[in-house]
Amino acid sequence: MSSVVSSPPMRRTAVVWIVATFFAGFAPAATPEQMRLQELNNDVARLRQRLKASPDEVQAYIELGMALQEVNQLRPDGGRNIPEAEKAYKKALEFTLPAVAKTIILGNLGALLMSSGRIEEAIKCIDEAVRVSLQANPTSERKDLSSVAGLIFNKGKALSMIGQLEASESTFAQTLDAARGFDTAVYAKAAAAMQRLPPQQLWELQCAADYLRRGLGENATGSEGPNSTWIQSGLLTWFWALMGYSTEGKRKCSAKEEWQWLDAMEDADRSWLYFALYKALQDSQLDIAWQYLEEGNRLQREGINYDPKVEQMGFQVMTQMFTASTFHPTWGFHDSTPIFVVGMPRSGSTLIEQLLASHSKVHALGEDTPLAPLVGELMAHMGKDGQPHVFRDYGATYVAKVHEMAVAGGNGGVARTVDKMLRNVWNLGYIHLMLPDSCIIHAARHPMDAGLSCYAQPFEGRGTPWAWNLTEIGHQQRLLENLMRHWSKVLPHKILKVRYEALVQNVEGEARRILEHCGLQWEDRVLRFYEADRAVQTASLAQVRQDIYTTSMGKWRKYEKYLQPLKVELGEHVQDYEKELRRYLTKRKPQDPQAEL
Repeated sequence: MSSVVSSPPMRRTAVVWIVATFFAGFAPAATPEQMRLQELNNDVARLRQRLKASPDEVQAYIELGMALQEVNQLRPDGGRNIPEAEKAYKKALEFTLPAVAKTIILGNLGALLMSSGRIEEAIKCIDEAVRVSLQANPTSERKDLSSVAGLIFNKGKALSMIGQLEASESTFAQTLDAARGFDTAVYAKAAAAMQRLPPQQLWELQCAADYLRRGLGENATGSEGPNSTWIQSGLLTWFWALMGYSTEGKRKCSAKEEWQWLDAMEDADRSWLYFALYKALQDSQLDIAWQYLEEGNRLQREGINYDPKVEQMGFQVMTQMFTASTFHPTWGFHDSTPIFVVGMPRSGSTLIEQLLASHSKVHALGEDTPLAPLVGELMAHMGKDGQPHVFRDYGATYVAKVHEMAVAGGNGGVARTVDKMLRNVWNLGYIHLMLPDSCIIHAARHPMDAGLSCYAQPFEGRGTPWAWNLTEIGHQQRLLENLMRHWSKVLPHKILKVRYEALVQNVEGEARRILEHCGLQWEDRVLRFYEADRAVQTASLAQVRQDIYTTSMGKWRKYEKYLQPLKVELGEHVQDYEKELRRYLTKRKPQDPQAEL
């Protein structure tokens, strides 16, 4: 007679203590973002009631769409609110509306569709919004373009997401022209989005930066800004001549009235201007470029409430909470659909996702997935219900939701889904409780290269508050590496570590290793990942729209003198990674998926 392994009940007292400790470490008080989310949820409930009572109230449809869209931005959950927001916007468009209202709705709808990966539809909405706005406001007057600048910028982002990089670059240049003189935020972000600034536009940004610095007097360190000395001494003209560009006919930086519209620029937007100048000057004038980069990061960091000690406490709680004895083989929902990619940003996770998404049996969910809210609900439930069936229930809910997302994305027949929310590194214990048969991949990269990339390529989301300071970047890297070591210890043979350096040097060998770990058959098409027809919402976009390149390996050495705070904070982690990588590359034979450290 075969033996049956029973499911032991959870010790409710211990679970309650763990959850309480977790919340004490991570959320001592409601943050402004949490308070805003609660306010929005209340608004949504109120607006739904209004529409039940007055189904023809167009303003309520508009407000409902906007509230749901903001909720989706503040708390990504697999796009749960997107269908209702889309329906509300489209219902509002059925009414006769003023041009300005129609423009706003179409623009918002375009942004909403972009967030769900429906890029072609998004572009159509944006184009229609521009058409409506310009038709109502003839472009003979310069001011009439100001409301269009943000729309043009979003179109540039949409084009870049589907790999139309030349078209997106041209669109960002159009955005600069449309925003100049009126919209400081869009102007700065468009400049930062461009991959290469033409000479005239680079000159313009230098002059704009100089005007801003003169107006502020001096920067935070009390020294002159990087560009003001150039302007005052005529060295900027000399610099352009040295690069082979004529300075004749270029606008004079001394004409203050030409730049007074920049007085309204907020610090956070000024930072994007400096990021753009860093990108443009890093190959020719690195010292000057790095000063711009430091100032851009400093301005972003000033507006963020972040304390590394809070995450350190979270790490301690997590490692005490989840040990090898925490798990039981009968718990959870046993389904192999989910694949999770976790790790430090800028470590090759998008490349891994794109390789997997190129497989005929895989659908990529991106970073907006249903896991985070489910984990929050599970934690609350664990304190009330000491029975392990909750793990199975929440695991089944996650699988059902990701299958729905695959169907909505046109991939209803796929067997596997990829969740690339990197901060799931903190949720791996919960993931294993809910989904013990899921596949987990850890994207890793040399910590100096990853740290430089985080610092030099700004994030737009809210999930990386540590990314604006080199010391805090190093602390985050050490924390995540220690956390991954813990998970590898308590979940042996569960996590596959994919090193970026090994991947770009031997893409087929590493791709075979990834597919085997996930239980997928080999398909040659995964090597043509850059041809995959899907939207990519990441700063690593350029990388996954072309074949593999190795130029980012060891890039940090060129910047080493500027990166000392990062290097000091990382300490032995740099040498440890280099030794580990050498051992791996020495031991690993080409196309040997079993080689491990």
